[in-house]
Amino acid sequence: MKLTLPTLISFIAAMLSMASTGMGQMAPPYPTQPPAYGYPSGYPVMQTAGIDPTGTSIMAQPVPQPVAPPSSDYTTVPTATMMAPNSYVGGYTAGCDTGCYVGCDDPGCAGDCGSGKGGLFSGGGLFGGRNGGGGGLGSGGFGKRVWGGSEYLLMWHKQRTLPALVTTSPQLTPDNVAGVLGEATTNVLFGNQEISDDSVNGIRSTFGLWLDDARSMGVGFRYFDMDSQDIGYNAQSNGDPILARPFFNSDPGVNAEDSLLVAYPGISTGGVNVTSQTDVGGFDAFARYNLFCGYGNRIDFIGGYQHTEVDDVITVRHNITSVDGFTHGPVGTTINSQDRYVARNEFDGGSIGFLSEANDGRLTWSLLSKIAFGNMRQAYTIDGFTRTVVPAAGAAANLHGLLNLPSYNGTYERDEFSIVPEVTVKVAFAVTQSIQVSVGYNLMYWSDIVLANQAIDTTVNPTQVTGGLVGQAAPTFTTFPDSHSFWTQGLSFGGSITF
Repeated sequence: MKLTLPTLISFIAAMLSMASTGMGQMAPPYPTQPPAYGYPSGYPVMQTAGIDPTGTSIMAQPVPQPVAPPSSDYTTVPTATMMAPNSYVGGYTAGCDTGCYVGCDDPGCAGDCGSGKGGLFSGGGLFGGRNGGGGGLGSGGFGKRVWGGSEYLLMWHKQRTLPALVTTSPQLTPDNVAGVLGEATTNVLFGNQEISDDSVNGIRSTFGLWLDDARSMGVGFRYFDMDSQDIGYNAQSNGDPILARPFFNSDPGVNAEDSLLVAYPGISTGGVNVTSQTDVGGFDAFARYNLFCGYGNRIDFIGGYQHTEVDDVITVRHNITSVDGFTHGPVGTTINSQDRYVARNEFDGGSIGFLSEANDGRLTWSLLSKIAFGNMRQAYTIDGFTRTVVPAAGAAANLHGLLNLPSYNGTYERDEFSIVPEVTVKVAFAVTQSIQVSVGYNLMYWSDIVLANQAIDTTVNPTQVTGGLVGQAAPTFTTFPDSHSFWTQGLSFGGSITF
């Protein structure tokens, strides 16, 4: 056959027409072949009725059924064109936008481990485990329900003022004015100043249990205790320097500032010791209920029972050995005396508050604010003793000191309404899904307490112990001292475990 140009053109047109018609009858691609955007994975692009570019009339093609995968273990994987875009860059996906927790158990939400295990109330926090690494609210998993942890506390107490308790004067000062307050030559060695500058160590431990898998309700127990804050003064002298204990002598024959000479040249040798101890501790039994949860944040209501104790003790001791054989008794006579003031404050009440948490990767930022309302049991115990040993004559003991005389000694109690607010700010870092470390700041405040320094009364009528009372007895405990506020604040460093 002779091939001419018209014949060649007709042949090419016929082949193009056949190819165009056959494309609508091809089998759909396997699911791994990416279709155009907007079509389900595994389906071809549907053609419409009309005229194709070659001029051939075609009919609309029905959507065919997807071809079965080559084998039963083949998994369909959506292509990039089928992925729904995130609502914002870095946003939560896979349902995390409505969950309480974002962390190790929510891959794709926060990526790194740790933000879902709780902060302030987790073991690394104040009241125990938040999520415990077990998934979010409504996750359906059992998760971890038991949690616990301990923290080291470094705290400072509110300062308080003591009256002048130990004085001195230059050598050659007459013995009748040595150490007497108001004299130009008298200097205060201890007292008449604020005390309580030193920090104290402490510990806080927390244990708890979630009551449901969603961790929306839980109960727990917290205990904290601080070491005694010990502040004091100690001095011994052979007479140089002069040591004295000042007081106001209300004997009608004196009625003026006076002093007891502890160490004075040619009269006596001796020493003075003053100690102040403050102890703070308590515990909580609490429940918590979730109010809001979402986007890695959480707000809980906290409520329960709270007990705290603030105890304060001041003790003033002196020892004297007689030298002149007259002022303090025969030569060699020894006198040991003590005045003690014990203040106890026991609070019992109900507490309410809120805990807010925000998660950021491995970090959990926490804020606790709560307040307790209840009864403050205030009590004073005031006592003293003096033991005198006279050579060749024996010893004698009396239940009084220099300041605490029989008219003052005893135990006194009362009840006062009080509030105890507390604020804690903390950041916790997730080392693993079950272990956290944390650092925080804590402030605890008491509205109404009494301290030992408030009970020190330096007005004394010594005639009630030296042969018969002349004038009015003093001191006397007629009314309770006014209540004062007290606080303790400082840092916490902790660790926790959820299991």
